[in-house]
Amino acid sequence: GQIDEALVPEDYSSADEHGQHLVFDDELHALFARLPSGCFLTVVLDCCHATHMLDVSCCMDASSRPPKTVQVCERPCEVSRADEAWQQSMISHAMARPRFVP
Repeated sequence: GQIDEALVPEDYSSADEHGQHLVFDDELHALFARLPSGCFLTVVLDCCHATHMLDVSCCMDASSRPPKTVQVCERPCEVSRADEAWQQSMISHAMARPRFVP
């Protein structure tokens, strides 16, 4: 199978026109792939494995100065997208309650 990451927006209880409640990494990748060649994009995501939300093959290592680009990033292990996986302790970190973000 293939790993699929998604963002859970603050208004996740409302589905979009396709019935989706989440923003999948493939959607973000498709949008950002339309940017002109040579332009720079800064994306800050407060989530685990955030480098993979954009489906890029590199990440920044800021543990040293100057920061360096790491060309190969380890992918997280695969978890089923089925509802049962969310109900079990397979991904307990995803069971967090939504929080208000001003």
